[in-house]
Formats: sequence, structure tokens, C-alpha cells
Amino acid sequence: MKLDTLLEKPKDKILWILFAVTLVLFLVLFLGVFPLLSTVFPPGYDLMAVKNAWTKAKMDLILAAWTPLMLETMIILHVVDFFFMAVYGIFLASGLILVARKLGQSEKLQKFYLIAFNFSWIAALLDVIEGIFLYSIFFNTASYSELSVIGANLSAMMCLIFFYPSLILILIGFIVAYIKNRK
Repeated sequence: MKLDTLLEKPKDKILWILFAVTLVLFLVLFLGVFPLLSTVFPPGYDLMAVKNAWTKAKMDLILAAWTPLMLETMIILHVVDFFFMAVYGIFLASGLILVARKLGQSEKLQKFYLIAFNFSWIAALLDVIEGIFLYSIFFNTASYSELSVIGANLSAMMCLIFFYPSLILILIGFIVAYIKNRK
């Protein structure tokens, strides 16, 4: 699909609805569900520790500190995370397309945002890869590989490299569009 097609399809109304619904879901999950599920874990043994383990030895320490309830909770957390990936992928994609449309006076900026649109699905794809690696660990805690830990952590880090710039570009784009429309 040519990226320029996104300047016309889907219609603005559908894109705004997608953006608004996924923004609300993103905030509910990020600020409500994930923190609530994370209360089961002691400090230093939570999701962020898993995402920053980097070695099998460190992951072994985390897994050894978990009770069966904690492992089950982490698995549930990652089931929710797969839904979250779709939510933030659509949220970022629709936001970047909306900004590209709002900045229509500048063809260079518009093209830049259309290229940045790819960041949304790359981030989500890397997050899926991370989730697969983590599931290979969680469902085989006795004999997972070092590669699974490195793969999960590398995927998580690369995901953020695409996620945060997308989010920042949306914020900057809406601010610039708002300032241009006030003049």
C-alpha cells in the first residue's frame, strides 16, 4: 500500500474515533490495569525487572523469587499486553496519520509523518516478538535458553526505540497543528 493513500482513507471521522477509543483504552491499560496486576510482585521482581534481566542468571533469580501466583499473574499480564500491543499500535498509527493530515500545508512534514507511521507497527511487532520470547520462558521455567532472555530484552528495547518517538511526534504534531490553526 502506498503511504499517500493514508492521507485520504480511512475517513477523518473513522480515524478520530479510532484514535479516541484507542487513546482511552491505552490510558486505562497503562495507568490502571498494568499497575493493578503489578502489585502482586515485590520491588525488583516485577515486569520491568523481567524486561531488563538480560542474562539467564538474572532471570533465574527473578523466577526463583516468584510464587506460582506471581507466575500466573505475569502470564495474565502478558495476555493483556498482547491486547495492549494492538491498542497502542492503532493509537499511534491513527495519531500519526491524523497529524500528517493536519500538517497538510507542508508536504515535507506530511511525508515525514507518513514515514513515521511505520514506527507504530514496527513497535507493536517488536513487542509481539518480546512476548513470544517471554512466553517461552514462562511456560518452560526449568529449561529456557539464554537466547530467550536476550531476545526478549532486545525486542523490548527496540520496541521502545520506535514507540516513544511515535508518541512524541504525535504530541508535537498536534501542538504545531493547533498553533497553525490559531493564526
